[in-house]
Amino acid sequence: MNHSSQNVSTVAAPVLKASAPTGQPDPLFSPQKSSLALNIHAQQALISCKGWVRFLSVMGFISFALVIIAFIAGLVAHVEEGITSGIGLIQMVVFAVMSVVLFILSFRLSKFAGSITRMQLVGQPVDFEAAMVEQMKFWALFGVLTIMWMIIALISVISSRV
Repeated sequence: MNHSSQNVSTVAAPVLKASAPTGQPDPLFSPQKSSLALNIHAQQALISCKGWVRFLSVMGFISFALVIIAFIAGLVAHVEEGITSGIGLIQMVVFAVMSVVLFILSFRLSKFAGSITRMQLVGQPVDFEAAMVEQMKFWALFGVLTIMWMIIALISVISSRV
């Protein structure tokens, strides 16, 4: 297969400008535009993952709803029992934080899937860029959450040994 005969679209990707502390432009960042050739196979790969992205987004929203239901049920139980502190309160805070995190992650995936759909229907470079930005936002948040989870797990292990 001759790679030069493949259907290729060109996506303009601006390179961000930044200044070094000296006030001179940073040599790692260029004000010039670069172009990225996005062949049909790359487009098809992105489009083929859309179903899984949408599925995980819907599952995330369902999980969000279940956590909210658990939060409300726990809140009602604590109010009926008159509990205002202790483990129950900590659980309520954890449920609240989990619900916010699940919603944000699911929302990011939903926007990623929507950007893929727009890229598929319209085919403009800006649609590909939007899809990549949404994916980057999802993975950046997921990475921060992973680091936080690892720190909490490490603290839990250390505190259980003390």
